[in-house]
Amino acid sequence: MTIIRRTNTWLPSVFNDFFGNEWVTNNNKSVPAINIQQNENGFTVEVA
Repeated sequence: MTIIRRTNTWLPSVFNDFFGNEWVTNNNKSVPAINIQQNENGFTVEVA
């Protein structure tokens, strides 16, 4: 008798495509750091 291993290959690829960060590493060089603070009057945005 041969043991058959069944792997569900679509689930990891869905998570890798959705949560993957390949697009972030390519664009990270041109994206500035941003701090957003909420106060009583609205929001304060600081771009570094």
